[in-house]
Amino acid sequence: MLRAQARRALAAGLAAAEAGSATVAALAARPLAPVAAEGRRVVVAIGRSACDMAAAVLVELARAEPDRPRPETIAVTMADAARAVPGAWVMTAGWPDPDIAGMRAAAAVEGAVRPLGSGDRLVLLLSDGAEALVPAPVAQLPLADFTGLDRALRKAGAGEAEALLVRQQLSRLEGGGLLALALPAEVEVLAMAPGAAAEDLRLIGGGLAARPLGSTVTARALVELYGLWRGAHKVVRRTLSVPPAPPPWLPRPRVRMVGANALSVAAMLQAAPPLQSARRAFGGGSTEVAHDLLAAVAGLAPGQGIGFGLEAAGGWSPPSARFTGGLAEDPGGDGEEGAEALEDDGALSLLTLTAPLVAGAAAPRLAEHLLRFLCLARDRRLPGPWVLALSGSGAGGQALSGWIVGSDTLARAASAGLDPDAALARGGAAAVLDAGGERVVPGRAGAEVGDLGVFLRG
Repeated sequence: MLRAQARRALAAGLAAAEAGSATVAALAARPLAPVAAEGRRVVVAIGRSACDMAAAVLVELARAEPDRPRPETIAVTMADAARAVPGAWVMTAGWPDPDIAGMRAAAAVEGAVRPLGSGDRLVLLLSDGAEALVPAPVAQLPLADFTGLDRALRKAGAGEAEALLVRQQLSRLEGGGLLALALPAEVEVLAMAPGAAAEDLRLIGGGLAARPLGSTVTARALVELYGLWRGAHKVVRRTLSVPPAPPPWLPRPRVRMVGANALSVAAMLQAAPPLQSARRAFGGGSTEVAHDLLAAVAGLAPGQGIGFGLEAAGGWSPPSARFTGGLAEDPGGDGEEGAEALEDDGALSLLTLTAPLVAGAAAPRLAEHLLRFLCLARDRRLPGPWVLALSGSGAGGQALSGWIVGSDTLARAASAGLDPDAALARGGAAAVLDAGGERVVPGRAGAEVGDLGVFLRG
């Protein structure tokens, strides 16, 4: 019964990030702003969920504005996510490595946006991978050098924001370039974003609709810091050597997050018993996660639960809540009250981990989080029964294989001849969880919503 509750809660969180239905729900709650009688609307969708989001917008506009002509629409996505969208020009481009097709797509986007004038409106739909799908290096900078510098920065140890700051200074579109190109038209943004980025539009889609993270001075300093200045292309050195000009005036677009980590958490909370709001942030590696989680649940009585978030990188205060009964405000911040409890007994705790996902390493990271918690709970004699489920959404919203574990997992693994402590030492956590727990794939989300988890105390 507890495991069934855990699976349903995880499915609710991932379902909230399904791009098409999330866009429909957002437009039902607040339609797109009207266009002047003589104005026109252009829809540009970029990212893995571009087709689903564009289709939802076009259907809604046809319903709400039946007498207006269908807007010019471009959807740029990965080849494996492309599908026909009536009324839209669907283009495919390379991801995660930008390619010439992406440059052609960027040029098409520029061509659609540049003619917009006063009274017109750009609807920009952003989802996972948008920044890689429309590479637009500055004039005379080859694509290979544009992307090569980005890869070299990351290989040298630069963080995501640092590499993005540099790339924005070398792009025609990122760092507000697309927003400036749309002037004087108004811009409306609907975005699918993971937790940390959801609070900073500069980090979504490479900052296509926001001011840049820094200036040419900062970008050059970073390239020099990581020892890449002398080997950089001459256009890079020339561009980053130009003193920064006063930032141009950019309008503030109307922005709505239709899919994000916090929204997925809110959806999980709606499937949970009423809660009392609280906020507590946790960070660090698997050892810190295990200790923080145990401290949070150790004092819970049967039928209680606790919800919290973990952020490995700065910039986001994760939602946190303690489930104790009674009504409370929705920690998702939309002002709606919690829904009725799940039918089964037991309280529900929602665990959201938004540590950055590394290709090929996410599932082992989730397994280590869980096994370290299991070992610590054993050593500290955490009373059972309880269940902890953890799953994540990887790049492009592909749900990772998570696990459901409980107070009996280590005993079941031991009966199969597995030593959990030795498994931790040699990086074999997944084998222990497979033997003593239950691997679960709750579904596919339309966005990278981060890690979602459920703690249940029976």
